[in-house]
Amino acid sequence: MLSSAAIPHVLAALVILTTVQMQDFQDAVGDAARGRSTLALAFPRASRTFTALAVPAWALALSAYSHLSPVAACAFVALGMFVGARFQWDATEAGDRRSYVYYNVSVGFL
Repeated sequence: MLSSAAIPHVLAALVILTTVQMQDFQDAVGDAARGRSTLALAFPRASRTFTALAVPAWALALSAYSHLSPVAACAFVALGMFVGARFQWDATEAGDRRSYVYYNVSVGFL
């Protein structure tokens, strides 16, 4: 079990990890052209599935840790589910750019 002091650091690391990964989705073509190796290129389906699950998971964990009201928690988790699902379902470059905008709006609620 994590100590109460470690929880915010783990949650912040998850947010940062998913943020970096989401940035990679929208520039996969450029990364491939430059010879970069990213999770989005190496494991395109698995990295999108991870994102679709990780965003609502950390939204739920942050809601619980922050003691949000049930209404606020439901809204935050629903937004996380929406963003995660967009990256899974609209895997085009334009879709990834749009999804990343929605993600940035959702992270603004942190």
